[in-house]
Amino acid sequence: MTTSSLPPHVLALRSQALRLDMLGAHHHAEPLFSKVLAIIESLPTLDDFVLVEALNDLARCRFNDGQLALALHDYRRLLHLLDPRLDSALVAIAEEQIRRCMDGLRHRSATAALCGPIALLVRNARSGRAVEESFRQRRLRTVARRLLARGRVDTGARAMQQWLDDVLLRGTSLDADTMEDLRQHALALWHLKRPQAACEFFQSLARAQLRLGPDDSSATAGLLRDWAACLEATGQHLSARDTRGLAARIGGTA
Repeated sequence: MTTSSLPPHVLALRSQALRLDMLGAHHHAEPLFSKVLAIIESLPTLDDFVLVEALNDLARCRFNDGQLALALHDYRRLLHLLDPRLDSALVAIAEEQIRRCMDGLRHRSATAALCGPIALLVRNARSGRAVEESFRQRRLRTVARRLLARGRVDTGARAMQQWLDDVLLRGTSLDADTMEDLRQHALALWHLKRPQAACEFFQSLARAQLRLGPDDSSATAGLLRDWAACLEATGQHLSARDTRGLAARIGGTA
């Protein structure tokens, strides 16, 4: 059996789903593809080729709709149906899509880790921990939070950097709790494999930390050690060594 030999109502259903999918209406196409797959699976004589096509349609649609966990399950099932000797190109495509699904799910998980510190920063700022915040600062912080929540890490990180730079420029007061929130944001950037963005953020944090005075030498030393690790990750080995030395002197371990 080939796809073209399917019952007319199934062909019409698949055609409608493909049309919606091509138009970008993946959310509306997905239940139609699911129905087509269910019908094909219920046929008395199940043909693997037809099943592969139907499963691929559904997996592609779910992937484009952002339903990565479901798409991952579909692509893994699809890979199981393929013969590596006969379907080498399809196997390569399925394996690549599986990798993209897994990368996307990891990315979402890592991005979610950024949202907590940002949300806490917002609550702290509203309760007065970040005082004298300007309209521009509030807007930058809100934009950064929204971008990060949508998974746009690089753009969100730039907005957050602009916020911190503006805070430093205007001399806005930040207390130790807010500084720790910001440190967690920088660490999250590093864990998301954005060491360059993390380095820049740590540099600005170090400037802000110095405003808290000598009583915070332990926090300052810890911040410098984190910054040194980021510098090392970006290949700035000499700067990393100097920053570690400064951290040791401030922390009293040298």
